[in-house]
Amino acid sequence: MTPDDDIADRSSLVERALSAATRPAHAHLHELFIETALSFHRYIPVHRAVLVAVGDHYRDLMVIAGWSDIGSNAGARTLALRLPVENSLFAQVAAQRSGFSDDYFGLFSGNSIERKLLLDNATGSYVIWPLRIGVSLVGLIGFSSELPGAFVELEAIDPERTLAPLATELARLRTEHHI
Repeated sequence: MTPDDDIADRSSLVERALSAATRPAHAHLHELFIETALSFHRYIPVHRAVLVAVGDHYRDLMVIAGWSDIGSNAGARTLALRLPVENSLFAQVAAQRSGFSDDYFGLFSGNSIERKLLLDNATGSYVIWPLRIGVSLVGLIGFSSELPGAFVELEAIDPERTLAPLATELARLRTEHHI
């Protein structure tokens, strides 16, 4: 290694450190959400995904990210939307602390905002899954698919283990008051 190589390595480290310091606190969470959506998409043809942070009370729900695999609108977006809890399927899942999956044939027991975030005319099935750290509920993640029954065997891909990094990051950001 030459002295010039050493200087280049150090400046690269400084650039990465400055970049990390100036990134929003939730940038890592957003990246994890995208990775998680794509990971599920490898096993189940996921059409849409939505990430919801849950406050100290299960009725305090904030949508913080969305992902879509729909043509020209494909990709992820950062959101900041407080969900109404009236007729909320997300609030019901948070209160029960267990996953919920159903086929979608035009009937949805959630509210219109949840429907718009998670479903469209091509949706065949959906799931809403709790994100937990131990017994604490920190968030929810919802996925939809164009295939009816796509989430029937969700347990086969071990969602608790697959979603653990996302839950851990949500808990960290909540503790640091970033969400």
